[in-house]
Amino acid sequence: MPENAEVLLGVDVSRSVAGDQNCVAQVRGGRLERLTLWRSPDLMETTRKVIEQVAMSGATRVRVDATGVGAGCADRLKQMGRNVDAVLVGSAARDASRFVNLRAEMHWRCGSGWSGARWRCCPTRNCSRT
Repeated sequence: MPENAEVLLGVDVSRSVAGDQNCVAQVRGGRLERLTLWRSPDLMETTRKVIEQVAMSGATRVRVDATGVGAGCADRLKQMGRNVDAVLVGSAARDASRFVNLRAEMHWRCGSGWSGARWRCCPTRNCSRT
């Protein structure tokens, strides 16, 4: 994969100490390069960590699951001038004839991307937990 391929970050915010983890997925040219996971109930701390990931990766766009608690993180990132797409996974699917909502469509597309070998994990990079 060329090093100059576009880098995107996908963000899922959990706002939990003991349950689900926040996750930032770093994707370069369709290849998952890195997952960063952590727990924090503080939305501004989570936003700070996302900004660190943007700086470290050189990402040109950040896609945040803005359903529920992720909306606050997306709003703050936008206020700070970041290029953010707030993804509302409960909204209508692009292909409404096949999927009940965007979440279902995204899950299907993700699964077909892996099985069709269009997407790959980078074997030289690891997941990190902070």
